Amino acid sequence: EKKKKNAELEKRNVFALLEETEEDEVEEEEQEEEQEEEQEEEQEKGENKEKEKEAKKEEKMEKVEKVLSEDEVRKKAEDMMDEYYICFEVEEIRFCLKEMGPSSCHPLVVFTAILSIFEKLKHVDKLNSLFKELHADKTISREHFQQGFVMFFKNIEDLMMDYPRASSIAAQFIGSAMVENIFDFEFLANETKELQLTRASLDLFLFTADWLREEKGEEVCKEKLSDGVVMKFVAADKRTNEFITSYLERKKLMNLKPLLLSEY
Repeated sequence: EKKKKNAELEKRNVFALLEETEEDEVEEEEQEEEQEEEQEEEQEKGENKEKEKEAKKEEKMEKVEKVLSEDEVRKKAEDMMDEYYICFEVEEIRFCLKEMGPSSCHPLVVFTAILSIFEKLKHVDKLNSLFKELHADKTISREHFQQGFVMFFKNIEDLMMDYPRASSIAAQFIGSAMVENIFDFEFLANETKELQLTRASLDLFLFTADWLREEKGEEVCKEKLSDGVVMKFVAADKRTNEFITSYLERKKLMNLKPLLLSEY
């Protein structure tokens, strides 16, 4: 009987050992499976990151490919300004500018916006307000504003054929740009040298000075004017007080004489 009992105990011990061994093996297998799953997850994450990188590269490439042509920029800017003159939403303008892509298109946008005002003269103040905000928060840089105005100066003579009052109209947003320190009279003189013979350069100067005096006050006008600056807007053979005086009389701007000429 003792032998039988001992044999049974041995069997039980063997079975217990077998069960423990099986449990250990199952546990090891589970751990191996977990490790494999973790490795697979890590691998998937790595692959996903690579895919994301590739997708971003492709997106950048698409953006580069989608650089707008001048005609496309002009058309979008025209549509943008048409919309602005309805709702006057500056935030919408910022959104449109972002959609257009690289800031290199901004000078053409500024030029197109200036041209648009000749069809919407009652909204000159709104254009000035728009330019002020876009310049203040650097949505459009000072340099790009200047480039846009230069494009306009080069086209002013053509505009004068359709709009005889183009110079006096332009003076309103040129003067406003000066108040915002986008450029000054020295810049205007340098960029309109080619317009001296037709007197378009002098007209832009005189009407801008008059706008500053009327709208911003004589003190502001004086601050913007430097001694003898008027002579930089006329050809060398016309740089005399007599010529400037006669021109002021013709343009009915004699109120500017004390501000422009030291002796009169």
